[in-house]
Amino acid sequence: MPENFTDWHKFIDLADELKSRGVNEGEAVRRSSISRAYFGAFQLAASLCVSHGFVRQKNGKDHMAVLKELKGSSDSREREIERNLDKLHGWRIKADYDESCFVDDAAAEFSLICANRVADNFYKRLGISRP
Repeated sequence: MPENFTDWHKFIDLADELKSRGVNEGEAVRRSSISRAYFGAFQLAASLCVSHGFVRQKNGKDHMAVLKELKGSSDSREREIERNLDKLHGWRIKADYDESCFVDDAAAEFSLICANRVADNFYKRLGISRP
């Protein structure tokens, strides 16, 4: 288990709850779902990188650095984590910063699928069952 591991997957669970509410409560809830999905997935991916010796700067540069670290991995699961996290990162930027972008149910669902793929591959890479 990576050092300083927290239950980051619970943010993905929260994103799923928010996505379900977003159908009735609107775009703000869907945007929040995407943001929480990304946060949980990113933290899982970053903790995996840290377990390999990656040093986090604990600033905005960590997002691209984690993606770069995973993309250069020889492990296929880690590269799959990178691909899904990269897609999810794009949606998180839109959800958090682009008020002109309409975030519909499909975007929230797609983001949750990507986050769950990150989590599934994270736990498989560690050889443990997903909680």
